[in-house]
Amino acid sequence: MSGCEEKAKTDVEIMWTNQHGTGPKSEDIVETQVILQYMCQPFPEGKVTSVNNDFQLHTIRNGGNRNTQEFRSIEALNGRIKKDRGLHEPEGYYHAYFRRSRNKGLFTADQNLRGDRAIFTRQNPNGQRRGLEVPEERDYYPYWGPTPWKDVALMVSDRATESLMKGYVNSPEYGKKGLCIMKNGARIDRRRHSCPRIPPNNRQAAECVAKYITKESCEERGGTWTILRTDVKEKFSGAKPCANVKTVKGVAYEPHLITQGTKEGEQDLVLTDPPEVIYAPSTVVNHNGMNLDGKFSSYKWRIPHFPSNTIQRCVLRIRYNITTSDVPRSFNTSNNDDVKNDPTTLTANGKAKLQLALNTAQLGRTFQDRTQVIYLKPRTSLPQRFQNSKIFYIGGMGKRGNIVQAYPAMEYRFTPERITVSTNDVLCFAWSGSDRTNVCWVKEGCQSLKPKACSSLPLEVVDQANAFSADKLNFHLNTGCYSGNENNLQAQLNNAPASCNPPCFRIRKPGTYCYMGTRNNNFSNRRHMGQITVT
Repeated sequence: MSGCEEKAKTDVEIMWTNQHGTGPKSEDIVETQVILQYMCQPFPEGKVTSVNNDFQLHTIRNGGNRNTQEFRSIEALNGRIKKDRGLHEPEGYYHAYFRRSRNKGLFTADQNLRGDRAIFTRQNPNGQRRGLEVPEERDYYPYWGPTPWKDVALMVSDRATESLMKGYVNSPEYGKKGLCIMKNGARIDRRRHSCPRIPPNNRQAAECVAKYITKESCEERGGTWTILRTDVKEKFSGAKPCANVKTVKGVAYEPHLITQGTKEGEQDLVLTDPPEVIYAPSTVVNHNGMNLDGKFSSYKWRIPHFPSNTIQRCVLRIRYNITTSDVPRSFNTSNNDDVKNDPTTLTANGKAKLQLALNTAQLGRTFQDRTQVIYLKPRTSLPQRFQNSKIFYIGGMGKRGNIVQAYPAMEYRFTPERITVSTNDVLCFAWSGSDRTNVCWVKEGCQSLKPKACSSLPLEVVDQANAFSADKLNFHLNTGCYSGNENNLQAQLNNAPASCNPPCFRIRKPGTYCYMGTRNNNFSNRRHMGQITVT
């Protein structure tokens, strides 16, 4: 993570492609926003594994299989949650919105929504569940209810939206969201409010989230409208805060609890940094490649600093929304009859009909991708003289195979491919997935196709220095983090691990250093190489 001092920066470049046009230079009739968010939770045990019996049921995790978590509203909280399955949003969060009403003022066109809860939207009319995310929250921004996601950047395509979003993120109300809490058994519209059962006694909770989404409707029916802070980085630990750390008194949003934190009372809270509002990279419709500036769409994320210096388990989410001029974002429920599925138009003479292929579930649409779980480690684990250094990460992107096999992704490449650092800066390689990668330093230069041998760089190991010397780290990178007997290393790295998080290091001597991934570098197909310039 970044450090307390302003100069102690940890930057990670986030890169993506998106199918639909974005940015101010796009000439297509779409209005697009790209939104980057993260979600973290403290993990003081520090056990960096994908599946761990010490996990709590709401621990953010990747899981050991591809099965989604199960959910049954009549069962106790977390009654069907399994530790070996992936989880981002906790079940308490989904439970709350499973009972909360959807916003009935939204444009739904001719879609037949099968219910009135927040799991039913124009894009998700059948209430299909994907993990434990809330479909209404996924589809709309800014969302009117509390959410565990923290804003990083809001990227827009026009001046009006830029002004609107800057006003929103700089408002004193930013990060404050309300929930209606009612006692179990309270009478609501000829029914009684029923709360989920909770462990350890498997009894119904004394109170929980009710369906009302406004303060007025909540209090009119005897509920308590509670304002929660969602722009919270962590609860204040009492440690001496940084000069730029902002703390406030408030009720922290706790999505894993059945009451969502409303009963926890006011505490000292460390707020997140306000998100950056900028123009989105300009791209072309139906082109999954470089943007109009000849670069990949990207954003440099300044990793947040957590004053408690506690290891964080996090996940990053990127969403983008497209809205066409045919159905502007000003549309609401009064416009539901204005657009229909597969409409017809007439030929010039007015005698023949032509049908258009149009799905009203996709007029104004949100797309999403998420990372695997990432760990943010405090700088206090580094030697003192590196705790205020700049830290740069080099990762990977793309898929194995030729360009046709990899599409719409690209063939392998390091990211960033070229980077300039100083001898005081810290570098970290990291990759994950189902394939293998390695780093072979090439003294012959970046044009070489066949180095005689991998070179050894003048490295200084920055973390895990008790387990790695410079020579051992060079070899560790060469072998793609293979930990077995070197005589048994398969030449194409088939027995190396798919994911690798080698120790961070600094390069002690200025110069230009080239490296390649030997497994995936393939003449005429793939150039899997990178360059580090050290000053």
